[in-house]
Amino acid sequence: MEDGSVEVNEFQQTSVPGIWAAGDMARRASLPMTPASVLSAAASGALAGATIDMDLLSADTGLPQPRLALPAPVSEAHEAAA
Repeated sequence: MEDGSVEVNEFQQTSVPGIWAAGDMARRASLPMTPASVLSAAASGALAGATIDMDLLSADTGLPQPRLALPAPVSEAHEAAA
């Protein structure tokens, strides 16, 4: 991204298959800025770990990954509240 951070989706996945990013260097395009707190960095790391585990389990067993509901983008959530 233009600020030097790595763009990730809501599950901390990058656009490169098998590569995840977390912490203050990873940012979702739907967020206006990189979260710069220890708490948010730890939470994104935990989410990345859970997603990696789910991907590896799916690859090892051949079972499909569960379909997870993604949260609405920030702009849509604001429009729905209005």
